[in-house]
Amino acid sequence: MSIPKFTIGMRDAFFNALYEIARKDKNVIIITADNGAPSLDQFSQNLPNQFFTVGIAEQQMIGMACGMAVEGKKVYTYAIAPFVTTRVHEFNKLCLGAMNLPIVNLGVGAGYAYDIMGPTHHTVEDLAIMRSIPNMKVHSPADSYTASSLAQISYD
Repeated sequence: MSIPKFTIGMRDAFFNALYEIARKDKNVIIITADNGAPSLDQFSQNLPNQFFTVGIAEQQMIGMACGMAVEGKKVYTYAIAPFVTTRVHEFNKLCLGAMNLPIVNLGVGAGYAYDIMGPTHHTVEDLAIMRSIPNMKVHSPADSYTASSLAQISYD
């Protein structure tokens, strides 16, 4: 088996693979609190009914995802890592943990990746916090190939 070489980052590899899935399944919804992800442009331009931007309202993003998942949607949320883990912990605990809804939280910038942005953008506890939630599966890909594969794995 030949492993393909990726010349794009993990975020773009994941979203490109997810885009192909979302084109075929109108129940796939993407909600983002990050306006700086160019790989999401294909969703907003070509799948506008499946794509929502909430701005800096991460708790509401998870609340929206919860409501949509209850109605049968497969929801993906996306933001900088501390904003989909620590900032929204209680929502994750209830919607993803207690209710076991089909929501996938995606985060970028773990650890000190956004060090110049200050402590609100730092997270070294994100994996531990998410692993403490019942029914939670946590993946931390190391490369674009794995990130791309996780799009299909998370959909199935």
